[in-house]
Amino acid sequence: MKARWLTIILSSAMLANAGAYAKPENTLSLDRVVAVVNDSVITNSELALALKAAKEQLKISNKPVPAETALRKEVLDRLILEALQLQIAKRNNIEVSSDDINKAIQDMANQNHISVEQLKKAVERDGIEYSTFRKRINDQMIVSRLQQSALGSKITISDNEVAEYLRGTKNKKAGSAEYHLMHLHVPLPESPTSQQISAASAKAKKLVAELKDGASFEQVARNNSTGPNTVGGGDLGWRKASELPSLFANQLSSLKLDEIAGPIQASNGFHILKLVDVHNDPTKMTAQSAKNMIYHRKFDEQLHVWLQQLRDSAYIKISL
Repeated sequence: MKARWLTIILSSAMLANAGAYAKPENTLSLDRVVAVVNDSVITNSELALALKAAKEQLKISNKPVPAETALRKEVLDRLILEALQLQIAKRNNIEVSSDDINKAIQDMANQNHISVEQLKKAVERDGIEYSTFRKRINDQMIVSRLQQSALGSKITISDNEVAEYLRGTKNKKAGSAEYHLMHLHVPLPESPTSQQISAASAKAKKLVAELKDGASFEQVARNNSTGPNTVGGGDLGWRKASELPSLFANQLSSLKLDEIAGPIQASNGFHILKLVDVHNDPTKMTAQSAKNMIYHRKFDEQLHVWLQQLRDSAYIKISL
């Protein structure tokens, strides 16, 4: 079965670049034009392929599929907007190099823990030529560079906007943060002697050193920890701070992602924590993060206006 991440990649590729996918030569002359975009055209078969990809992507994302007429119009609009942007990029000599494309594909493979060769085989198994896949990456990068060139320098963000965003985020998300934690427990008996406490403390410090040197938390937990989460490598899953012992929750404000905390001494032994991930934590929002969020919001707003202006100034004839 095709991996979920690859289905999304390929669906996106087909949706936004349906015209790049080969069709049998004997159907080209019979393919009806559904839209003229300045000096280029979008054909019915291109639209049908993009429509199919859009439905697949909605299905993967567990989102409802709109009525056929509405979805068909939305997909055609996306194809038209991308055609317009690629035309402008061509006029302005905006290009990407083969090395840029190679790096993008390498990054994509790395993010999914596979090799480029495995990615290539997966693409081809899905019935898409690798050269077509590279063409899609090329077009995505060109459109992104065009958008940044047209809009990026126009966006300004003041210190007051950042401060207001941080205040709003903290008020809105207070108490809603969730933390994915790993936990390791070095136990103590109910009434430990000083020697037992010293031995447990030394063992816990030794384990922390191993973890900070790169040892697998899961393996160390399975070999040395006690408790119900030991079999799972100490994985506590996602918890709100209110669902954690106060001893653990107090560590969260200063703990960075992938950082080890401990040993933390308690009556029942020594505890070691690792923060794997965090959702909606206002205490983790930095000024730079807030600035990035504001930038993306403003960029999206300006992009919507800019794309509408492109469409209004172009010659577009739709024949659905």
